[in-house]
Amino acid sequence: MIITGGRSKNIQDILPTEIYDTETSEWSRFNGIGLYRHMVFKKDNYIFIYGGFENHSPNHPIEKIFKVDLLQYLKSNTQITKKLEQYIASLKEKESKGKENTNKNLSNDVLNTQPTTSTQIPDKVKIENNHIQEKKFRLSNKAVVLKFNENMQEDMGLISKVDIDKFINEGKRMGFNNVNQVTSLQNKRIFNEVLINKFIDALFHPFDWFTNEVENMHNKLPFSKDDIDLLISEASKVISKEPTLVKIKSPSKVFGNIFGQYNDLMRFFESFGHPTDDNAMGDVHLFHYVFLGDYVDRGNYSLEVILLLLALKVNIFI
Repeated sequence: MIITGGRSKNIQDILPTEIYDTETSEWSRFNGIGLYRHMVFKKDNYIFIYGGFENHSPNHPIEKIFKVDLLQYLKSNTQITKKLEQYIASLKEKESKGKENTNKNLSNDVLNTQPTTSTQIPDKVKIENNHIQEKKFRLSNKAVVLKFNENMQEDMGLISKVDIDKFINEGKRMGFNNVNQVTSLQNKRIFNEVLINKFIDALFHPFDWFTNEVENMHNKLPFSKDDIDLLISEASKVISKEPTLVKIKSPSKVFGNIFGQYNDLMRFFESFGHPTDDNAMGDVHLFHYVFLGDYVDRGNYSLEVILLLLALKVNIFI
């Protein structure tokens, strides 16, 4: 298992690449690549790292592919390199057998093959720019219009493209006589926003969870029984609309067992971003957040954890 990139509290730090040997349960460390929020895919003994941000320029996403020859990158560890070579050899053997089986099903055609060549990649990660020329975009003069029913369920049969200059009158054509009617439907998506914000304002402290104010909050939570009952009711409305098996799109952040460890949850949010758009570390517009549970037990702040997660669930939904 290879873990590349990432960032610490100091965004300029370049974290090392970590390799976990599943046979020996040992970790090995190598020079880092200086990237985070990227995606990775593998082909033979190469890994390709695309997108994300560089630690020294965190505000500008990159448009390059990092091509890493693992045999060169990991050669300082002979044990891992040997296992990698064995793995690559097994892949080539399977590929060779597959070609033999394919050839048996062919006629007498002769297959001409060219020997493959490999390039020595230096220890430093090779960067290849896949951006051949700047892509140009232009805005369309049409807008896509959808109509929703009273339960805010999309009616896929009522999709149309409308010229921008005729967009104002499209609402009337679709049955909305005035702006207030549209607004009343939109408000049905908003549950009890004041109540939800009350829980979030009190419990969501990704940067100041260690202050005296938050410590005092733990001693006496500022919520009544009716507040909690209503939060549970609002969260139930949201969760009941989801299927039992939830399909998650990438990119996502997955959180394991929290067990009432409120301070640990705040540390995660402080170090790796959190589900809001209120500040630079808020990235809910970029990532889906997945909390697997368990949420309560063991820790001292089970109530704080579950109430905050329910409030965030409703807040993100609306």
